[in-house]
Amino acid sequence: MRRVDDVLALAIEHDGELVGEITLQLRSLTAAARCLEVSWIVHPAYQGQGIAYEAMRPLLAYMRTTIEALLLVAVVHPANAASVALAHKLHLHPLPGTADRTVFVGRNGPLAALP
Repeated sequence: MRRVDDVLALAIEHDGELVGEITLQLRSLTAAARCLEVSWIVHPAYQGQGIAYEAMRPLLAYMRTTIEALLLVAVVHPANAASVALAHKLHLHPLPGTADRTVFVGRNGPLAALP
C-alpha cells in the first residue's frame, strides 16, 4: 500500500469455508495524518463468534508496523449492532453520525493500543 486509494482485501476462512472479508483502503499519505479505512463483512451464520475480531488482529499489527498508519476509520450503519460492537472492541471511538452511518476513529495512542 503505497498510494492513496490502494486496497488490501483479505478473505476470512473458518474451518476451510469462506465466511467473510476484511478490507483496508489507504486514504491519506501525509505523515501527520496517514489514514486507513477498514471494513469487514461476515456471513450472518458466523456473526457473534469473534471471527472478524480474530481476523483483524494480525491485520492491525501489519497496519501499525508496515503502513505506519496514524488514523484508522470505520464507517458503520448504527443499526448493525455486531459491527458497532466490533468497532468498540477495536478501541475505535464514534464521531457524531447520521441516521445511516456512524464514523469510528482510532488515532495515535488508541491506535497503538489496538489488539
